[in-house]
Amino acid sequence: MKKFLPIIMAAMLVMTNVCVPVFAVTAQQSSTGDTASASQNSGQTTGTTDGATGGSTGTGMSSDTANGDQTAGTAADGQTDVNANDPTGLGIAAESAVLINARTGQILYEKEKDKKQFPASTTKVMTALLTLENKKDLSEVVTISHNASFTEGSRIYLLEGEKVTIEQLLYAMLLESANDAAIALAEAVGGSIDNFAAMMNERAEELGAKNTHFETPNGLPNDAHVTSAYDLALFAQEAMKNETFRKIVSTTQYDIPGTELQPEVRHLHNTNKLLASTSKVTIDGVRRPCKYDGAIGIKTGYTKAAQSCLVAGAERDGMEVIGVILKSTPESQYPDMIKLLDHGFNNYKSVKLCSAGDEVGDIPVISGSKKSVKAVVDEDIYISAKKDGSDEPDASEFTYKLDVSDMQAPFEGGEPAGTVTVYQGDTALGTYDVFTADSVSLSAGKNFLNSMKNIHIPVFMLGVVFVIVVIAVYLGFALKVRRENRRARAARSAKREERRRQEAEYEAQQMNNSDNILSGYYKSKQAEMPGKHPQRMPGEKNIKNGLQKK
Repeated sequence: MKKFLPIIMAAMLVMTNVCVPVFAVTAQQSSTGDTASASQNSGQTTGTTDGATGGSTGTGMSSDTANGDQTAGTAADGQTDVNANDPTGLGIAAESAVLINARTGQILYEKEKDKKQFPASTTKVMTALLTLENKKDLSEVVTISHNASFTEGSRIYLLEGEKVTIEQLLYAMLLESANDAAIALAEAVGGSIDNFAAMMNERAEELGAKNTHFETPNGLPNDAHVTSAYDLALFAQEAMKNETFRKIVSTTQYDIPGTELQPEVRHLHNTNKLLASTSKVTIDGVRRPCKYDGAIGIKTGYTKAAQSCLVAGAERDGMEVIGVILKSTPESQYPDMIKLLDHGFNNYKSVKLCSAGDEVGDIPVISGSKKSVKAVVDEDIYISAKKDGSDEPDASEFTYKLDVSDMQAPFEGGEPAGTVTVYQGDTALGTYDVFTADSVSLSAGKNFLNSMKNIHIPVFMLGVVFVIVVIAVYLGFALKVRRENRRARAARSAKREERRRQEAEYEAQQMNNSDNILSGYYKSKQAEMPGKHPQRMPGEKNIKNGLQKK
């Protein structure tokens, strides 16, 4: 047994290594959105108005106007004095503004982009995004609650008990900025306003918002309900990836058929004047149409505390941009946005950096037949380059930074694996999803362990079985060696006996030959010397000795 002890100890050591699982731990960083509190002017009204400068409303709808005073800094002729309000020189009257490339997130213009502001009804961008992410059947019917029916501000006067679809509520909220529709959607998705607000804040954090805290789904005045221009741009960028959202916010008119409680058709009109308005605005002393070439929607907002807010998207020459202005004035709201959009299209062009399927790095693989797999993008990547007459950007100017976790085999090609951020120098131009280029199977060792797991044997018993198998294999090998050794020894002994037998036969043969020779010798001598005794014949001894020496 002592000779087997080292083997058993070695087997136990191997079992320990096999039975201890290895976990790949990936640290995930998350940022927590700050909760801000801001004070509102005393005596403000609670009603909201979107498109406060005018617009038609359909039957049974309200365009409640918050009685906002003309803000300080507004000139007597109605044009906003922005001499010291915009250090960039673009002439943006709004306190906060940002313009981004909608595909990459690249910032093309900023002014106090991270300052916390009241978002008013631009809040509804996030409400719509969460609704579309959680409600796939837009024909689902919602029964209007008492809480939704008696919501203040702009609304389409939904009645308690009235039945409308998710789709109809989305159009009402995004076109007419209906607060009652926003409440109904929040209750349908989150179960309650508080739960839905928690969902809004969680999603905002996931999208990278740093200065946002939501309290309501509609943006009615609340001290703790704040965001920033840049955070709103992130929300709009994500929402515009949804084709249904894009379709709704670009729609100028929509009808909600009559219901059992409201037989009249509700005619909805989009409050975003950039889409279809026939009015004009003055920009740098020039009268221009408010309707903007390439406009694709998004959302207006107004309260007395928030002032005029606007999130707008536009697309020209393959480049899509999103602009956000917060705390502007009714007369500066659209001139501000037009200036932002013009700035993007006049000064930047869209340049293709890489194509869908291009490799951008390697992804480590755990327990796979390969140690790594290529990371690829599944879309063309464009950047906004300045129109300065220079040549196209050199690809060597750009770097790719992967943010991926180790992939656990097995997996298929095309599996989501993380993101890649494109940099030009130290400036981040955009972040994109990356995917695995190829499929990777499990390693042979991992396949064996998995097959053992499928037998549902407890780990301890698996270890015991492993040790028994190792000992049995060793003993079987040892017995085989012993049998082979015995056979080898027997064969060697047989060979020695055969050799001795052959030598004895040879000696006997030699002696027989010597006797025959002597017999002939005696006979010849007797013939020569008659009467002599054979034993005394001369030469006998010499003949025998000679034969023996042979």
